[in-house]
Amino acid sequence: MRNCCGCVKMQTGVMTIGSIGMIASIVALVCQFLFMAYQKVIMKNHDDQVGINLFTFVLIMGIVVCFFKLISDCLLIYGASKQTTREVAVWLAINLCTIIYVFIIMVFIYDLLANHDSIVEHRDILSFEAFLFIVNAFYIYMWYQVYIFSRQLDLDGRTSLEGILQEVNATRP
Repeated sequence: MRNCCGCVKMQTGVMTIGSIGMIASIVALVCQFLFMAYQKVIMKNHDDQVGINLFTFVLIMGIVVCFFKLISDCLLIYGASKQTTREVAVWLAINLCTIIYVFIIMVFIYDLLANHDSIVEHRDILSFEAFLFIVNAFYIYMWYQVYIFSRQLDLDGRTSLEGILQEVNATRP
């Protein structure tokens, strides 16, 4: 597979994935901070300490994940432009953890908003869960595209010792 998503050069596609990821991370961070600010409004029962603590935990973990994802997206763009697998591998590892985190957090969010007293309607919770599931499925596909790019770099010999030595020998006069 030489094209990303079947339409653009793999390197360009991976850099686009990194750019879109950076924008998505910034938007997610803003949303996390807004939810944190409106926590008292969302949770109607201020005596439900378990619900408030769970909501706080979900938001803080979301902020941490978004910061790591933002950093990894910068590394992906750099790694794709320089065609090095080290930075791309960091992105793959962090974003695999992000994919798993989103599936786990979906359970927490459903439990939090459905079982604790919040202003959010049940159908809105299900709509949000469906949105998260679709976004995560799309994200898995993007992760796969970056994985293919990483394997192509390995096959081209850009990270193996043999490939590095060939490049050094080729530049010698």
